[in-house]
Amino acid sequence: MQVPVQRQGKIEWVHLKDIIHIQSAGSGKLLFHTAEKSVFPLRTFSEWSELFLSDELFVQVDRGNLINLNHVIGYDDCYDLVKLRHSEQPYKVPVAQSQIMKLRRNPHLLLTSENTT
Repeated sequence: MQVPVQRQGKIEWVHLKDIIHIQSAGSGKLLFHTAEKSVFPLRTFSEWSELFLSDELFVQVDRGNLINLNHVIGYDDCYDLVKLRHSEQPYKVPVAQSQIMKLRRNPHLLLTSENTT
């Protein structure tokens, strides 16, 4: 499935599977992060959340972040951060305390614990 996004004033299409991380950009706006770019979707979080959360591919990890489970490569249990695969280098997204157990119970996700310094 593809979703319409805006980048540099032009409309493009992005495959859901390519979205690594969805971040709240304030005022109901979102920012989609892929390995190659970050783009703004044409709809608000409330309009997209039903689609993303109904799909087993995405999980909400805190109030303003959704992650694509296929891009998770680790978990830092010391700081409660999910490590995501990215083209340049992995990056981390915070996980709310209320979501940690939900992530650990997810059958599609095997959280590998790591401690970073």
